[in-house]
Amino acid sequence: MKIRAIILSALILCGISAVIMYSRAAQPLQKSSVITQAINDKNTPMVIKNLILKMKEQMEVNDDQFPELIKEVENYTNSCADSASVAVLHSMLAEMYQNYYQRNQWTINQRTQLSGYIPEDIRVWTSNLFTDKIKEEIDLSLRPTALLQNTPVSKFKDILEIGKDSQTLRPTLYEFLAFRALDIQPTVQIYKDLIAFQNKEPNMKSVLLTELDYLRFLYGDKRDKESFEAYMNALDELYRNLASQNYAAEILIAKLDLVSGSMFRYVSTQWDSIKAEEVKLCEEGIKRYSGYPRTAILKNRLAQLEQPTLSASTNNTVYPGQQLGIKLEYKNVQKVIVQIYRSSKTPLQAAAHTSAKKSSGSTLGQLVNEKTFSLLLPNTYSQQDTTLHISMDQPGLYECVVTVPGQQLKTINTVSVTRLAAIYRNLSGNKQEVMVTDYLSGKPVDGAIVTYYGGQRRSLQELGTVKTDREGLDTLPANSQVLAFQASRPGDTNAMLTNIYPMGSGHKPEKNPVEVSIFTDRGLYRPGQTIFFKGLAYVKDSNDPHAVAGQTFTVTLYDANGKELAQKKFTTNDFGSFNGEFSIPKQTLSGVFRLSTGQMSVYIHVEEYKRPTFQAYFLPIKGDIAFGDSVTIQGKAATFSGVSLPSGDVTWRITRRPFLLWKYFRPSAPTQVAEGSTTLSGDGTFNVSFRPQKEEDTNPYASAYQTYEVSATVTDSKGETQEANYTFSVGESSIVLFTNLPPQIEKDSVKAVVEARTI
Repeated sequence: MKIRAIILSALILCGISAVIMYSRAAQPLQKSSVITQAINDKNTPMVIKNLILKMKEQMEVNDDQFPELIKEVENYTNSCADSASVAVLHSMLAEMYQNYYQRNQWTINQRTQLSGYIPEDIRVWTSNLFTDKIKEEIDLSLRPTALLQNTPVSKFKDILEIGKDSQTLRPTLYEFLAFRALDIQPTVQIYKDLIAFQNKEPNMKSVLLTELDYLRFLYGDKRDKESFEAYMNALDELYRNLASQNYAAEILIAKLDLVSGSMFRYVSTQWDSIKAEEVKLCEEGIKRYSGYPRTAILKNRLAQLEQPTLSASTNNTVYPGQQLGIKLEYKNVQKVIVQIYRSSKTPLQAAAHTSAKKSSGSTLGQLVNEKTFSLLLPNTYSQQDTTLHISMDQPGLYECVVTVPGQQLKTINTVSVTRLAAIYRNLSGNKQEVMVTDYLSGKPVDGAIVTYYGGQRRSLQELGTVKTDREGLDTLPANSQVLAFQASRPGDTNAMLTNIYPMGSGHKPEKNPVEVSIFTDRGLYRPGQTIFFKGLAYVKDSNDPHAVAGQTFTVTLYDANGKELAQKKFTTNDFGSFNGEFSIPKQTLSGVFRLSTGQMSVYIHVEEYKRPTFQAYFLPIKGDIAFGDSVTIQGKAATFSGVSLPSGDVTWRITRRPFLLWKYFRPSAPTQVAEGSTTLSGDGTFNVSFRPQKEEDTNPYASAYQTYEVSATVTDSKGETQEANYTFSVGESSIVLFTNLPPQIEKDSVKAVVEARTI
């Protein structure tokens, strides 16, 4: 992917935006001479500008040169004497390193993290090196602080486009670079330092905007109740102090975002109260701060909340003389008009979703009934539902049209008024047995005409007809092309078509596909070692599973960057297997390597590792645990010969996740609930204590059972570190019951297996 902008992409914050300098390919610039001249003239802003231009042009030709371009900027930064310009260059470098990492993130994250040395070529860096380097450049970009705080950002107007509010909201170079740092790699300390500096200035609006950004950084991505309440309390405190200022509308906008986000934290029974709070915030802000430009955000949100909506659904079939039920869902609608028209479509056209009047697009015939209904409207923002009824007297095909007076809201549903109901079941030999009954009483209908259709779903063609017997039954001819049928009688010819889905229809997988599995002699290797592997080719057929002999497969070895290292071909023997080996290069990156046949892959780890001298583990918990109980989990560290470790430091943490047996619940990220540190006792043991609390969840089944994972890291006196993990569950009961009942069963042959599982 070509890089369209090398730096300053995030400077749009609060009124300052970057000018992206593009040059035409047909007009090459003499960048080197221009940069040299700018350096000689000590015009650092112009140097930066032309560095950007040079990078842009080179990257359009070959973006593989990005590391070299970073090195060029670093060289100029080291030679630059102007401290303010050096700070800008370090900010530029931080973003360049971040851009490179983000573009290659997947590959970089596959590598095992390096420690103790930093390769000169960033192409082989690991994620921790990029994180540390970006932090280092950001720290340098904010030094010397006093100088930057007294340097106007307008000094660099040659590379910046000054926004409307930048002179008042971001007047100094320090603020400019601090916000760039927050956009690249935000930290609590940068926010605190920036707010402390802005509090010395007279412009309280800029302080408020920064504090709102800081609160969003602290709480914006969290989904627990405590964070939500802390965020709201902080916003309330700001509003109490600044409500008299017109820019306090920004606080209401932040509260609106927070309340809107809470839609994902609560169940649907609380949506109306959340919407009510949103409306309250919008109305307060519009009334109190009507002259503030960004109050338009509140106006737009209020318009969305109060936007009238309407949806209607009906049954496809209704018995003559019965009431048609219209299920209505609506918002901010006081009245609807229901009209019943004879349809200009035939049942066949309705099944294919086509109209008989294609030229006009209308499916409405003669109006046969009309009725106006007043709807309950408790407020203008919550979703309501109700069911309306209207009489349907004569057999036929009709269109039910629901409209809202004065609004562009309209729904149309096709309804068949008929006495006939038809069902089918698949028989062997591509046959279907059809049964026609009275729709109301369920009695079989003798002599009903069943017309069956084939072709394509959207252009069905009549294939033939059959007639039901005294039991209302008949069998359609064996024909895999039959897709639908319709039952009719004299005077009742508008029943909806019933779709047929024959047994065995759909995509047929390849017959007896050959599968291959690869097995390695182990899962962890050092650079320079040999990988021994074996492959097995087979057909996984339940009727005839067998090994595949005489088939050739190509096995390829890929390194942690996905680069091909070696490739070999193998032919299976009489037992369907093959074996081989690959040598891992001595000079290679650590990380996850892959052996692939094209059909499947197996992954191995290549690491520079030492054999461990001890192990750490947890002892099983004895007895049942309930919410609120104090729990102590004992761990132990010992050598592999069983000798207890006499001393060492232990850090531990406990995370909570949903109980794994509830597979149908939406998964959620683990939540850390406790952490701490301790030391090993003389017998090598250590204790982790905490008290599991029931999660406040709106779903009683999800909150009744929780799984906890305890992780402990033990470090001995030599600096070797080993990790121990232990998982246990806590619930309101120690046994959970399950059944294997399907969604639909035959009432005369109900069989259920009840399974009991301990948590």
